[in-house]
Amino acid sequence: MFCQSMSIFFIEKSVNGDSGMDYSSAENFVLGCLSEQLPAIYTFHNARHCRDVAAFAEDIALRAGVGEIDVLMLKTAGVFHDAGYMFRYDKNETDGAAFAARELPRFGYPPEAVSLIGSLIMATVYPQRPQTFLEKILCDADMYYLVTPEAVSLIDCYRSELANIGRVFSDDEWYALEENFLRGQHFFIDFCEEAYQLRMPELMKQIRKDDKA
Repeated sequence: MFCQSMSIFFIEKSVNGDSGMDYSSAENFVLGCLSEQLPAIYTFHNARHCRDVAAFAEDIALRAGVGEIDVLMLKTAGVFHDAGYMFRYDKNETDGAAFAARELPRFGYPPEAVSLIGSLIMATVYPQRPQTFLEKILCDADMYYLVTPEAVSLIDCYRSELANIGRVFSDDEWYALEENFLRGQHFFIDFCEEAYQLRMPELMKQIRKDDKA
């Protein structure tokens, strides 16, 4: 399995505490690009979302017992996963993966790592159909905002973003859309799915109340 070979490939350097990959600089670079280049009207798909997804991916991976090199792969894919929004709005994952492939080598990421990170980014295409365990973790991290206390405000940010690019919904249309989305949403990692199923009924109530306000 490729993700296992990644861990084996880097195990000696990992034990010595030096993988050669400078995540901190790569993160600062891509977040800076997103902050400078994304339009302010992107109120959901922005630098904050990418930073959050990287953090969620790390938390989920550590809980799942993933090794440190694969955690690094997930964090990097998370922080780069929506970089494609700098180039186009729809179907931008290919652009994000290409951007990561261009930029990551100068931060010490070897071809094997860049290839895996690109595959992880492509796994976030919606509707999500992840194949590997790492892809499942990143897909769950991308949606994990739904489990957080900020879920309703972030959903509102997404609605505002859509309105800003001309995709406007009435309150009734938006509630129906969100209800179908939330009821159909499932996570791939067991403890993420458990957390979502506990959160979802209250989230539905909050959205319904928010729409009626």
